[in-house]
Amino acid sequence: MFKLSKKESNTSVMTATLGQFYKCTKQDMTRAGLAGADAFQDDPMWKSILESELKEKLALCLEMTFLHCWKYGVVYGSDDSLEGLIAVVPGKYFNMNMWRMLMSGSFPLMGKIGSTLGKKMDTCFTPMIKDQKKNMNGRDYIYLTILSVKKERQGKGIGGKLLRSVIDGCDQEGLPIYLETEILENVQMYEHFGFEIVKKITLPEINCPVWEMMREPK
Repeated sequence: MFKLSKKESNTSVMTATLGQFYKCTKQDMTRAGLAGADAFQDDPMWKSILESELKEKLALCLEMTFLHCWKYGVVYGSDDSLEGLIAVVPGKYFNMNMWRMLMSGSFPLMGKIGSTLGKKMDTCFTPMIKDQKKNMNGRDYIYLTILSVKKERQGKGIGGKLLRSVIDGCDQEGLPIYLETEILENVQMYEHFGFEIVKKITLPEINCPVWEMMREPK
């Protein structure tokens, strides 16, 4: 069950429904980035953004995101092997701005990623950031930032179990869940779990479609 804490810390989202899984620590974040890179190696958005640097930079980009979620929300693995991962934050912390990068310890990774790619990511992600603010319009909600399963383990129900636990917690707390996906097959999967498409957009510069989705609590 989710609880929104008044403290701005890595316990700002408390959950009991995810307690059956492995709660990741800060020391797990590098491994989480590598596991996420394995899961997203064929992702069209990341392939378009990183291009020839995909293998070199994808794990760093995802490690940054996992660190943000560890600091301001929670990151859970299906087990300590991290073959499946889910990362969520309260909606008010969804934007990974410069200050939050400093607070989460992810800022040094931006130096490894480089300013050119950083600017490109900012250009691509800005429409999603603006839409999320507009679509949620000040509501309390949970942002599903990452749901990943290592490529060789996909289709085994691992991601579904992690997602169901987040959904159960949000239903108990009466909180909607918001997410974006750039993969059409994922849209159909999320619809199976009760999500609805809020808007479909095309990211600038890389011309990649993204579906913005939300699930109201049941």
